Amino acid sequence: MIAEDKESFSAKVRGSHNYSVKIHVRGKEILYSCSCPMGAGDAFCKHLVAAGLAWIEGESQDNKPVEKPTHSMAKITGEDVRIYLQGQDKETLVKMLMERTAEDDRLRERLFLKVAQQSPKGLDLATYRRAIDTSVDIGEYVDYRGMWDYCRQIEDVADAIDELKETHPAEAIGLIEYFIEAVEERLGQVDDSDGGMGGILHRLQEIHHEACKNAKPNPIALAEKLFKWELKTDYDTFYNSVRTYADILGEKGIAHFRELAVAVWNGVPPLRPEQDTSERYGSRFRVTHIMEALAEQDGDIEALVAIKSRDLSSAYSYLSIAEIYKKGSSWFGVGKNEWAVSRNRLLGIEMKGVVMAEKLVMIPGCKKPDGCRMNIGSPDFVHKRP
Repeated sequence: MIAEDKESFSAKVRGSHNYSVKIHVRGKEILYSCSCPMGAGDAFCKHLVAAGLAWIEGESQDNKPVEKPTHSMAKITGEDVRIYLQGQDKETLVKMLMERTAEDDRLRERLFLKVAQQSPKGLDLATYRRAIDTSVDIGEYVDYRGMWDYCRQIEDVADAIDELKETHPAEAIGLIEYFIEAVEERLGQVDDSDGGMGGILHRLQEIHHEACKNAKPNPIALAEKLFKWELKTDYDTFYNSVRTYADILGEKGIAHFRELAVAVWNGVPPLRPEQDTSERYGSRFRVTHIMEALAEQDGDIEALVAIKSRDLSSAYSYLSIAEIYKKGSSWFGVGKNEWAVSRNRLLGIEMKGVVMAEKLVMIPGCKKPDGCRMNIGSPDFVHKRP
């Protein structure tokens, strides 16, 4: 245990792994951190409790009156270490650090990346890619116990690339895309019960977005890249990309993204009531969501309903269409209280739970004497207000 000062200390606590603990008392407030999985979630974990109790016990022992000084009273603080290091010459410090890197893989990798960033020959991309490969693919299955250390070494590399988004944004984009591919390929070989890898994927996408803001890549090329990735991924990578990157894509990029989406969408066959729903998943689900995102971005409720009506294989399909009209009541100039959609008539679920196909729904805003009733299972489902 190292006492930084009278109000704070840091320690190493041995559990299933050695965890770094730090506690700082500021008035009535206690600030704390622990490198274990629970501590990463801001919980005051058992390692913090153990370290805190040890600190309190040590303080109480120090406050007891003694007849004569003993060696046990001596305390070395973090400030003492700082003063000592400041008094050493540069060569001694370099030697100490190099000796440490021979034993500490994480420190060595971080130093390699610092050098790669400031190399006189320019940014060393090969070193960054090697760091990505080394951190992600360790050649074996990573179980739950090993995930914390595994994720930390990946996050170290992400931290290093994050530093490039301002100074070398174009290079950062390429590295992050390489990084995301590596992580996606590795996800099936780790126990990600706690979602650590999912969090890493989310952060890599945030860095990518920030780097794109700074680099301002070609919007057509960016649109193609985002669309292809969102369509193929099994991990929701770049999900909602047309919304997230709208300010970067601009009109040209969004238009090209739409062209790509429509080309794929035109090949998606309709699903009728009680048709095999296994076809609803995979790339079909992803392109459907992309089309819905475009329709919502345009504020086109009829286009959104037309997209939804491509799949009428379940009761939920009918309900979701009704909900679109309900939420979009302002498009027809009527209030929510005027809606007359009967869930029972809409779903028509039989005793065995089988959804019947021929159901009717009232469409508000229609000027026909008895309202507008139509079969939402029919090909001409899309309603146009008179």
